[in-house]
Formats: sequence, structure tokens, C-alpha cells
Amino acid sequence: MKINQYRPSFTVFVIDGQLARGEEVYKTFSLAGYTTLKFQTAEQFYETVKENPPHTILLEQDMLIVLGDTFIEEVIELLPEVHIIIYADQHELFSTSHLIRRGVYDCVAYHEDNLDFLVRAVDRASECDYYIYMNEQLKNRSLRNEGFSGKNEMPFFDIWISQLHEKRNLKEVIDSFLTETSRHLSKKEIIYFKYIPSHQSLVASQSIVTNIDKVRGLGIELTREEKRFSIDILKTPMKLQSLKKLLKSALNVNQYVAFPLIVNGIPEGIFVILNIDINLQGDTYIKSCVKALALKVGQINLIKKLHTVSIHDDKTRVLNREYFLDTLKNEIARSRRLTLPVTLVLISLDQTEEVQSQLNQYEQDMLLKMCATILRRHSRVNDIIGRLDKFNFGLILPHTGKLGGAIKAERMRRIFESADFSKVISGHKSITVSVGVSEYPSHSKSYEDILKTADEAVDEVKKGGSNKVCLASAPAGFIPDFVLDGSKL
Repeated sequence: MKINQYRPSFTVFVIDGQLARGEEVYKTFSLAGYTTLKFQTAEQFYETVKENPPHTILLEQDMLIVLGDTFIEEVIELLPEVHIIIYADQHELFSTSHLIRRGVYDCVAYHEDNLDFLVRAVDRASECDYYIYMNEQLKNRSLRNEGFSGKNEMPFFDIWISQLHEKRNLKEVIDSFLTETSRHLSKKEIIYFKYIPSHQSLVASQSIVTNIDKVRGLGIELTREEKRFSIDILKTPMKLQSLKKLLKSALNVNQYVAFPLIVNGIPEGIFVILNIDINLQGDTYIKSCVKALALKVGQINLIKKLHTVSIHDDKTRVLNREYFLDTLKNEIARSRRLTLPVTLVLISLDQTEEVQSQLNQYEQDMLLKMCATILRRHSRVNDIIGRLDKFNFGLILPHTGKLGGAIKAERMRRIFESADFSKVISGHKSITVSVGVSEYPSHSKSYEDILKTADEAVDEVKKGGSNKVCLASAPAGFIPDFVLDGSKL
């Protein structure tokens, strides 16, 4: 969505002890359309916040020392729905990551000449609030119109909806649903089987009435237990023969009803109510509770996605293209200062037409996740991994020359070639990659140049077939910024 038109409806507080920097951030957000206030002291902040609570607080990292260690917790207690975004210099950003565990929404790199990163971070927080508001309106319009059969359950439903709204994580909302559904059914036993996409399995993760220790560890390997398994079958869980077999053998249960948890069209798990008549499938109250639960889980998933999309690709959890290229630019600038090389390795998946024609979107996503996992497991701590587009990944190798980069690229090519993808995607055993390698300063002068030359090297591999590594060549007449000695190659 385009949040621009809604920015005036959101209030942003800027807390920065450095007058000039705080003023620049304040001006940037005012010009962007946000209702913006700036503060240099805690006293000023607390005086205003009671009368005019903000949606988002932008807090400069050094101000935490001035404000005290408990400031974040105090603000969250005072304003439980506020988004706190910490901004810091790029080289200090890593030291702020632990603040996420304390309730901070995001940590963003501060660039004096480009404050777009801050604006986009606040845009994501505002989008999150907007979608939550819209989902609440949707619930009020649709769920309250459901007709509940039997005794009047509307008061219980209203109370539960209010409680559900206060939950902040997946475990809490599942527990809330289990408790309310068990109450409605006079304390029936219910087990939640979570779907694990990476293993294509169902695993018992939560329960009500039933002791979780009794069922913990119960699971089903769907690709092995179900013939021609597809994720869509989870939308009709009563058809799962493997579930029927598991309940009979492990719990001696013959009668049960299973409800799927489907969020934005994708099954996330199954609720199994034990020892109950199959006609319960038509229970209107449970169906309404499942709808409300799916909306709430969708909100939680959206918040996670909006939080991580600032830096990471949502499919693979490596850096997204924008942040990867920004990091590449910074690494080249650092390389120039230190007169040390930096190498870019572009990895392009082969057989992409076959992948797109033979695999559905879910299977394609699983394939990409496995590729990202391979890259992470076989890279050094300082190597930087990103996804540049649908089937292309990049590796930035700091302080590594072109020869070292070519050796690393060949090693990665062989690992991909030998990997068994059928462990994740049934029937799709292997995939190969074409790899291009370019270096600063030997082949380029900027991040655009190194990206172009590496891409041209990939094209050379594709022209001659696939499944090879190509080292880039410097353009005709190219003069490097500095010349590396042999020890730095």
C-alpha cells in the first residue's frame, strides 16, 4: 500500500540530544507529511507524551545512555502499542540489535546524506498500525454478524475477542483459542498440530486439558505418510489418513473433529478436538472463533514481515536487494580507504524455466530457502549474503581478492551441484548454478561497476551452457583506483 496519504494521521516523536542532527531528522519527517515533534531531554518528552501520545518514537542510540537503561521499558509500559525505532551509525548498528528483545520495533542505520531509511522504517510501522486498524474494522463488520446456534454465546465471544486483541505472539493467541473453544465444548480435549514447512510435517505443539507432555513429540511426516501430499490437503484435515492413524495408535481416539488454521490462504496448522461427534464440524461458534484467530495470526505475521522487510528478504531471510546494494556501496568505500580488495560473487540458479513450470509457488519458496541455507552454512562470519532478484543471490567478500573470490565461488558451485534438494522438495533432486566473480579495485570503481561486471561474467557462463564459474574482466582502458600487491589478491 501507499502510506503517503495517511502520514498526517500518524504522530512521530524524535528524541536526539544532538541539536543539528535532531533538527534534520525532524525536518525530514515534517516534509514527508508526518505530524512530528522533537525533544532533547526526557523531561520535555514526558511532559508532552501524556497529552499527545505518538505512534512512533525515533530514538538516537546515544540518547539511551542519557535517558537511562529503563527508558525503553518505561515507555512501553506507558504506551504499550508505540513503535520505538533506534537509529545509529552503520558501524554501531550491530550493538543495538539486542534492543529488539526489549521491545524495540526496529534498529536502522543513520546516513547523514540519506534519511530515506528512517522514513521507510516509520512508514512500515505506520502501515502495521493501519492494517491492524483495518482488520479490527473487518472483525467488527463481519464476525459480529455470525449467527450462533444453541445458547447465546455472543457475550462470551465479545469478551474473548477483546482478550485476543491484547495478545502479542503466536503462542498466546493459540492458547487463547484453545481455552475459549474448550470452554464452549465443556472442557473437551484439544490439540494444536503446527505445520512445519521446512520438514512438511505436523507436530503437536500446544494443547488444552490434555497434558502436553502426553502428546509432545507426536507428529506426522506428511510426504511419507500421505500419498501425493500437497499443502492444500491441510485445508480439509479430516481427509488426512495419517492423522486418523496417529490418533488411534498413540491416543486410542476414534472420534475427533479437525479444524484448519488458514491464514491468508495458507494452512498454518490444525486443531484436533478429541472424542467428539463428527457433526461438530458445523459448529458456528467454533468457525467464528477460527476466523477471528486467523485474522489475529495474520496481524502478527504482518508485523513480523513489516519489521524484517527493512533489511531482509521475506522468503529467504538473507539481505534484500536494496540493503545488500547499500552494503556493497559501503564496503567499496571502506575498501578504498583501507586499500584492501572486496569481491562480489553473483550466483544465478540454472534450470529456472523447469523450476517455474514444475514447482508451485510454495515449492519454489522452499527451494530458495534451501539455497539461502547453503550459502549461510558455507560462508564466513564476515561474508555478506543477499538476494538480488527471484533466482539470483550475491555474496560480498570483504578483504578478499579476485583469486580468493574465484576459489570460494567454485567451492559454492560444487556444493550446490552435490546438494540433494529432494529432502525438501519431493521429486526435485538437483540444481546447478552459474557464478560470476568481480573485484574492486581490479575490475571496477563503484558498486554499479562491480555489479555490472559480475553480471556480465554470469552471462558469459550462460552463453556457454551453465554450472561454471567465470572471473570478470576489466573494461578496455580501465585504470584501477589503486594497485594491489600480490599478498592481497
